[in-house]
Amino acid sequence: MMETLKIGDRTFRKTSGVFEVSLDELSSLRFTKVPYYSTVEIKPLPGTHESYTISVSATHAGGPNNDEFWVSIHVNFLVPGTSEDFHAVTACNRRRRHIRRFFSELTTQLDFDITPDMTPFTDWGGGLYSGVLMSKYFSRNEDPILREVIMPFVNRFEEFLNTKHPMLFLCHASEDKPFVDELCTFLEERQVDVWYDRKEIKVGDSIVQRISGGLQTASHLVV
Repeated sequence: MMETLKIGDRTFRKTSGVFEVSLDELSSLRFTKVPYYSTVEIKPLPGTHESYTISVSATHAGGPNNDEFWVSIHVNFLVPGTSEDFHAVTACNRRRRHIRRFFSELTTQLDFDITPDMTPFTDWGGGLYSGVLMSKYFSRNEDPILREVIMPFVNRFEEFLNTKHPMLFLCHASEDKPFVDELCTFLEERQVDVWYDRKEIKVGDSIVQRISGGLQTASHLVV
């Protein structure tokens, strides 16, 4: 098993079992140049914003009888709180839906699979760690240039960092709740995130704090 990777005049050695290569150093690296049973991780990548990060890796699946290469793109995030915190879990699920919506057109265009991580979220570092995985298998016959495969996702992620998460704050009178219940259901069935007091405010919550937080988080106010 080879422990070195050559890209042009550069020679890379494995660190913690993987080859770490920056975007600038990728050049025209093709999958067939990646050693068997090896993974290339692209580092560093665009910075974080509101705890969002992106990670990219490409793995050569095996020996001469296994012609598959696997590219994975993770968009991850960290939400303050624990899995016992209703509001943290709600925020976690909203962020995952937002990522999926934002990248769905690109994944369809490039024939990538888009799925949530195997576990919806993990208690880690004082918060809930989660994200969305986008991946695709390539055959040896395709042998694409790695940089050309991943750059659309890197560029899309930079757009993502500068786009506010769309969420509708439903502002209403108490006597209109039967209609607002129907409106909330209608919007959620269409994957639109909403802030609705009946769903967001639990027994023991500070009503003023919850409404104030909802207004700060929302991108649109629906009256």
